Amino acid sequence: MKVKLVRKPFNIKEVDKWIDKYPTQEITIEKVIIMNKKRFEQFTSNFYEECDFLPGIVEVHNEDDKISLIVDSQGYKYARYVGR
Repeated sequence: MKVKLVRKPFNIKEVDKWIDKYPTQEITIEKVIIMNKKRFEQFTSNFYEECDFLPGIVEVHNEDDKISLIVDSQGYKYARYVGR
């Protein structure tokens, strides 16, 4: 899958603001995570929060709105790189 990943965004607004500045890269999704709306909003409001489902390259879905993000933690327990 080809995706643009923003390095160390704090929240989803920063991803949207900076995504066009980053090059497209090829990645392989290791896991898919489906969240309810409340958990997804919590996750996307602070990407520095430690998450048990990281590390790895994961696709995170909001089950209510069908919104998805790609997260590459680079071995950390927070969303180090985030893209759409």
